[in-house]
Amino acid sequence: MLRPGRIYEAVTSLRRGGYLYVRSLQELDWIFVPVVMFLRIRSVRTILEVPTPPTVLLKEISDSPRHWFIKVMKILATRTSFPFITLFYESVVNFGLPGGWIDKVFSKKSFVESNWVDTERVSPSESLLEVGASMRILCIGTLAPWHGFDRLLHGLAEQRELLASLGINVVVDIVGDGDERANLEKIVFECGLDKHVCFHGNVPSTELESFYCVAHIGCSSLGLHRIGLRSASPLKAKEYCAAGLPVLVTKLESDFKLDLPFTHVVESDETNIDIVSLIHWRSNLPQRCSAFAISMYAKGFFSASSYLGRLRRT
Repeated sequence: MLRPGRIYEAVTSLRRGGYLYVRSLQELDWIFVPVVMFLRIRSVRTILEVPTPPTVLLKEISDSPRHWFIKVMKILATRTSFPFITLFYESVVNFGLPGGWIDKVFSKKSFVESNWVDTERVSPSESLLEVGASMRILCIGTLAPWHGFDRLLHGLAEQRELLASLGINVVVDIVGDGDERANLEKIVFECGLDKHVCFHGNVPSTELESFYCVAHIGCSSLGLHRIGLRSASPLKAKEYCAAGLPVLVTKLESDFKLDLPFTHVVESDETNIDIVSLIHWRSNLPQRCSAFAISMYAKGFFSASSYLGRLRRT
């Protein structure tokens, strides 16, 4: 962690043509205002990253299980921060389009970018696993309704008999914890999916590679429409790609072109995921679609260096 003295040296060393990039701390963003004003006088370009649109953040706070007083205070703090805090910055980076009033506020100084991941920290698999008598789908993330993993489980329950007749055993590995876990466990119990779904809880990032290497597909967020997003840039799908995994995504994920062979794109709605269609796609990937090729695509489009390169050109 940087000490205050080092932070002071870094800020005062910035000159014309330099960049100050601040990731939003939500209700604590006012802390940086004096620094931002000082640097703008020096003609330093100041950029605020807003990873979670305020309208979405407010909904997350409202739906959280926190005490009502804490929720009220956080909502008030967030509403007093946005949109006023953006007035002090030259540019605002968004990773999705929430729609509504926030689009109008940000329209003149904001631009939408792809979220980035540290692709160097993820080691790609040596090769893609063949789909035989079994297929594993990997779901990683904080368990919340907007990840939509329930769509996957309901689809599995709906087609369980058909899958059995085809001789394919589908296993869903869910890594992470959160408020939605109880609901997912209820679905598993009521639908009799205990032999097909494994809950692993929170796992250190250093141990995720053991899940990547046995998975056939990485499942991205399937419920972002539930929090009002019109487009989104989830991190997890990019991390799957960096690991060389084909991914299941929705049409809301603007980072993935519809014609990419290693992505299976579904509607962003409440329909159950068609598992048989998913298996057919995964079993028939073109030969050029290797784990190495997928990971190289991630490095070319989702790495920090590619992100900063696009940022400088704006």
